[in-house]
Order: sequence, then C-alpha cells, then structure tokens
Amino acid sequence: MQFGIERVYGVATTIYFPLIDYGDVNDSYEATPVTFATGDTQISKDGATLANTGSNPAHIGKGVYKLALTAVEMQARVVVLAVIDSATKTWKDTMIEITTVQNASAEIKLSADQGAAIADYILRRQFTNAKGSSYGDTKNFRSLLGAVAKLTNKVDAASSPLQVYEDDDATVLGEQLFTTSGSANPMTVVDTV
Repeated sequence: MQFGIERVYGVATTIYFPLIDYGDVNDSYEATPVTFATGDTQISKDGATLANTGSNPAHIGKGVYKLALTAVEMQARVVVLAVIDSATKTWKDTMIEITTVQNASAEIKLSADQGAAIADYILRRQFTNAKGSSYGDTKNFRSLLGAVAKLTNKVDAASSPLQVYEDDDATVLGEQLFTTSGSANPMTVVDTV
C-alpha cells in the first residue's frame, strides 16, 4: 500500500495512516493494535539510505495509526517512510511519500499566484484579526501591525507621549515621545517609546 501527503518543510508533524491486516483476503484494517519493533518504521530523506525513525507509530483506533516526525526528519524535499513488519508479517507493507512545501528548500514552493494571494490577504487583513492571532511574534507596537494601528486607529496627541490605540480606541498599543517648539510647527519629532 502506498500513498502521498504534503507537509511543511522542516516543521515537526504527525502523520496518520491505516495498516491492512496481512492475512485478510478482504484487505480489512489491522484493528488489533500491533507492537512495533525498532526498524519497523524507517525514513529516507531525498532518496538517502533508509534509517530508523525517531519514534514508532501508535494505534489510535480501527486500524488507523499515527507517527510523530521531528523537524529534522522533515528537512527534505521528499520524505519516504517504509512501514514494514520486520518479524512475522502482521500487516501489509506500507509506503508513505511526504512532499514538503512552503520553504525555499521544499519540493513545492509558492507559485506567483499563491504569493500574490498571500500578499493580498495580508493587505486586506483587519487589525482586530491580526492582533488576536497566535501566528508570528508577540504583538508589538514596533511592527507592521503597530504602523497600521497608527495609520488607522485612534491617536491621542493631547499630551506627551503620543498614544496609539488598538481598534477598540481604549487599549494603548504604543506610545511615542514628541518634541515641540514655539517657533516651529507644534510637533517636530515623533519617536517610539
């Protein structure tokens, strides 16, 4: 049995796959949990010699198994897994091909259309969605999000420091000191605190 999946290059992941009972003429799933020995699951990265995986699969029910792969195991354009019973055959041999994506070293890189779609999504993303996201760095005023806040959200320049708010117009996202001069424009310098 062989099948292919896609995963992000260099990112730890868990894959899921079925095992078929070796002696079953109807090709039913190996629902009785099997015991894996070292060497029953091996990995090849970009066609290199097979080596043992860092962990063994675990049965999650009804013949479906999961296998955790480390970030290092996922550093390849194509990862091939061989799940072969090294003792008396309990399940049919299974080969899993993982094609990596979303990295300059991955097998599948972004197309121009995909890159444009991501850029458009970023440009149209609402402040409230970006500030609440768990992706990226911790929310910080010295970021593109902070710049967007200053352009689109409430800004209070009544006193120094100038305060830039989140989209609720109540939570201060960041402050900037400014310098004034009676003989010049009222505000001459703006700088982040």
